[in-house]
This record gives sequence, structure tokens and C-alpha cells, in this order.
Amino acid sequence: MWAELSNGFDLLALVATVGALVQRHWLLAHHPKHPTTVALAWMHRQSAGYFLVALSLLTLTTAVALLVRSADISGLPVSQLAPIFSQVLEQTHFGRIWLIRMAALIMLWAGWWIFRRRAGFILFTALAMMAEAWGWSATGHPGDHGDLASAVWVSTLHILSAGLWGGTILAVAIVVFPAPQRLDALDPDAVVRFSRRLSVVSTVGLTLLVATGIYNAWNALGHFSSLWTTAYGYVLDIKLGLMSVMAGIGFGNRYRRVPALVHACRTSASPDWQAHPLRHQASRRLLMAVAAEAIVLLGIMAMVSVLVHTMPPVTTDRMMRN
Repeated sequence: MWAELSNGFDLLALVATVGALVQRHWLLAHHPKHPTTVALAWMHRQSAGYFLVALSLLTLTTAVALLVRSADISGLPVSQLAPIFSQVLEQTHFGRIWLIRMAALIMLWAGWWIFRRRAGFILFTALAMMAEAWGWSATGHPGDHGDLASAVWVSTLHILSAGLWGGTILAVAIVVFPAPQRLDALDPDAVVRFSRRLSVVSTVGLTLLVATGIYNAWNALGHFSSLWTTAYGYVLDIKLGLMSVMAGIGFGNRYRRVPALVHACRTSASPDWQAHPLRHQASRRLLMAVAAEAIVLLGIMAMVSVLVHTMPPVTTDRMMRN
């Protein structure tokens, strides 16, 4: 149980960190020729704070992952683990991969303080996040095929896609949803940019997530019937159901709520646009849908944490044949 909780929170923190980066450097990015309003400046500060919180949680969950896995490997209680940490790090596959993850975290922290006001920060942190996702994948079931196997790289892209889609949704739900009046205070063009970028990010993230998810599921299941004949398949069914719900809300955003908000912004380009009722209503509907997606995302992360500790049918069949 502790291992499942540890992996679940670790993955959630990883996805949240990716989403925090996307929110700050894409959703809320503005053209240099456009003036920075008070509302936009507030959102930038909030998004920066959210990124630091997400990165702090990822650092904590990475440390807890070492603690939990060391207990599993040694069979010792937590109070007696201190003397064996060095052995776990030096002599186990998990320990060596964990050191790479920790190096990526140091890169993220250093990148924030050194490059946060420069263009190089985006590339620097993107490489670090890829290393983090790779490390998480290599220590799970995909790593059974080898650290550089295609299954590990596809799983890495799957996690990054989850961050691009779900992590961004979570970031908007936490930063923007509690203060919708800040969104209303933005000029119409800024709201249009924000909503359209959110739609694009969600579409690209969902497309990559579905493609990599199909690959991962087929490699783990082996047979389509495993979806309803194995414990792994049952959990995967729940995950797929939750993803369908989240995707349905996302499609509603792209084809109904975002166009409605864009239309409202275009028709409210007047001195009293902040009080325009049509825009106010459209922005609330979009933010409510985003909050609902974020709640469903938490359920998906819970199912993923269970899948990580459930033997895939392909592995079970291979063990039975041997």
C-alpha cells in the first residue's frame, strides 16, 4: 500500500511540475509588444509560486520513493534503513536510476535560479523533465525490457504527455480557477490567447497520450481478452473509463466552451468589457470544466499507481512458460 501511495504521489508531482512549466511559459506568456496588466502580472507570480510548490513536492516524493523502495528491497523497518542507503544507491538498479533522477532535480532547481529570466530556461528544464520521466519509467514495468528499450521511451513520452494535458489542466484549476475575476480583468485579446493555447496544449497532449497509451497497453496485455480476464485489465479498464470522461470534457472545451469564450471576448471589445455578462458566463463555464477535469485526473493517477504494482499479463504468461 505504501509503495502504491508513494508512486502515485510521485507521478502526480511529476505531472504537476510539467503542467506548471507549460502554464507559466506558454499559457500565460505574452508578446513583448503587449503591455503587462496588473491581472497578468498577478497570474505570472501565482504560476511561479505554483511551479516552486510542484517542484518542492517532486523533490519530496523522489526522496520518499528511495525510502519506500529501500524498505522493500531490504525488508527492514524505516527506523533501520539509514545504514543501507549507500548500498541501495551503489548496488541496485533502482538506486542508480534514482541518482539520475536526483541529478535532474538539481538541474531543475539550478535552472530556476540561474536561467529563469532567460530563453535557455525552457530548454534546460525540458531536458531535466525528460530525465525525470525516463527515470520514473525505467524503474517501473517498462524497465523490465532494459533501460533504453522502446517501452521505456514510449512510457517516458506517455508521462510527459500526461503532464502536457492533465498537468496543465491541474495548473489552471489551481492557479486560475480560484480567482476567476483575474481572468475577467484581462483584456479580451489576452483571454483569447490563453483559451486557445489551453485548447491546443490539451489537444496535443491528449493525442500523444492516447497513442502512447495504446502502445503501452498492448505491450502489457498481450491479448485483448486480458482487459476483462485479469486484475491488470480491470484496473486499466477503470483508467480508460476515467480518461474517456476527461477527454469528453476536453472535447467540450475545444468545440464549445473555448469558441464561446472567444466569441464573447470579440463582442466585448469595448470600454466596459470587464463587466460584459456574456464573457463572464463563458469564462466561468470553461473554468468549471477545467476544474472537473482536474478532479478526474486525480482518479487516473490513482489507477496508474495501482498498475505500477500490478503484474502485467504478458509478464505473468512469460513466467508461467518458464
